[in-house]
Amino acid sequence: MKKIYLLLLVVTTFSCVNAQRKSNFTKFAPKAGRKLFMPQNALLGGCDTLNFPVPASWGERAIYVFDNDGIIDSGYLTGTNYYGDLQKAQYFDASSTSDAYISQALIGFGVAYSSTPTKVVPVNVYDGGADSTSGPGNLLGTANLTIATIAADVAANQYTLVVFNPAIPLPASKHFFVSVDLSNLSWSTTPTPVADSLAVYSSIIDSAIGGAWELDQPGTTGSWADYPTDYGFSLGLYIHPLISANQTCASLPVHLLSFTAQQKDNSVLLNWKVTQEVNMKEYVVEKAEGNLSFGSTGTVAATNSQTDHAYSFTDANALASGSKLFYRLKQVDNDGKLTYSNIITLPVATGGLSLKVVNPFRNSVQLQINSPYAQKIQAAIYDLQGRKVTNGSEQTLVAGQNLITVPVGGLLAKGVYILNIYAGTTIYKYKILNQ
Repeated sequence: MKKIYLLLLVVTTFSCVNAQRKSNFTKFAPKAGRKLFMPQNALLGGCDTLNFPVPASWGERAIYVFDNDGIIDSGYLTGTNYYGDLQKAQYFDASSTSDAYISQALIGFGVAYSSTPTKVVPVNVYDGGADSTSGPGNLLGTANLTIATIAADVAANQYTLVVFNPAIPLPASKHFFVSVDLSNLSWSTTPTPVADSLAVYSSIIDSAIGGAWELDQPGTTGSWADYPTDYGFSLGLYIHPLISANQTCASLPVHLLSFTAQQKDNSVLLNWKVTQEVNMKEYVVEKAEGNLSFGSTGTVAATNSQTDHAYSFTDANALASGSKLFYRLKQVDNDGKLTYSNIITLPVATGGLSLKVVNPFRNSVQLQINSPYAQKIQAAIYDLQGRKVTNGSEQTLVAGQNLITVPVGGLLAKGVYILNIYAGTTIYKYKILNQ
């Protein structure tokens, strides 16, 4: 799978000089550190991705909200709004690739609500013409979402997966647009307020990516315009096509019957079952955290069994980070060809250990520890000069509440101490008070 990139708050208020469009809007950024996750049903396989993962040059993803002309809550720059915009689209150029089909797309929505959640939101693919200035041409294909599906993904802080079935052939130029169609949604203030809220995340204004277009509604049919024409600046939408040389993102060299992950103490146990292995060399287990930047975590040799065969791999101490984990299999055949499995997600309890110390200390220190999962720990107590006061033996925590005793070996003076708890490769440090 190749990642292809196209070059074309936090609250801040902006003004637009173009008189055709409305002038003021406000930027709302998500909470710091919040990332969009990959949906578990996304099948990247051998697909190439466009503008994904999102590069740092895009800046913090944002939703821009209109607030002008005396109209309160005028809607979204990249979604439904008072001005009746019909579609929001992103331009793509895949001419540097051998890819011929678009089979899926990932869309990062930031807002989704309707009192009628069954309303349909089409996702359209258009011919992109000769270059980025041509605008959307002939409609090549469509897939439908609903507000309910999108809203669930927004609540889960993950991308919405769009599947084009069958896959849509790219035009000969390999220039194309993918748009979110808003024409079934409403936004009005009179006589009765109606607000179907839907907005796609975007890059920051004037980021290097650009490529966003919209279908305005000055009349009954509308007209396409890029954002520099309508607003005087460029931005990019969180729309990421998955394209490939064939209609299925390349077939896997073996038939993968199942692929699962489960917690085991502080580790992750991965199991997969295959059949009809031919010319296979090995399986590389790849792991990513929230940024979806995959790296190898281990390799398992293939047996080339023609019948069902089960494999397993243990990712030791994988849960120590407390992060949400993603896994996939890179399947390598003896000719060096690579294909990828689907991505599976392991939700991991966040946060570290929660600790309560039973005071005062005497011959031992009593610790009440709430652990997010079962794990082995060892405790040590230091004074403020860094001298070790006591070192406890290894103990096993269960998920939930635990009562642990750390022997002291003598009466501790009153004062502040440092408690270190060692759990795998992670060290938790706490200040504790003997009073």
